[in-house]
Amino acid sequence: MNLLPLPENFIDHTQKQVWDFIRKKYVKLTPEEEVRQSLIHTLVRVYHYPSSLLGLEKKITYGRQIKRYDLLLYSRKGKPLLLAECKAKNVKISRDSILQIAAYNTTIGARYLLLTNGKDIISVDTLKAEIFTKILPFGALET
Repeated sequence: MNLLPLPENFIDHTQKQVWDFIRKKYVKLTPEEEVRQSLIHTLVRVYHYPSSLLGLEKKITYGRQIKRYDLLLYSRKGKPLLLAECKAKNVKISRDSILQIAAYNTTIGARYLLLTNGKDIISVDTLKAEIFTKILPFGALET
């Protein structure tokens, strides 16, 4: 399944911004942000991920560098559950993308990883070393 398109009423075309209903503010509408916002809408509206358990673009320290992850889903117990990395639609999910999210996850420790460019989706269960080409429903993650 492709990601849901952004609701038109969330986009301010004149200011080139999109309403982020998680952070409750407008953010610059970049190609990567469009994918991130589409992913958020898809996770919440289709796969029933609780929006209250989503964290966006928080800083993490990786080695000596400070980075920002795209999206982190927490379990109902407050533990990192799924780490997502979004790429612009014209960017292929590559080995470098996988290495990037894996590196971030050494700090975060989420069981599940998700990479998407809006067209392609790769989900990984790091505990079972299983790879999927779909988004896993929220209920399947907390089992």
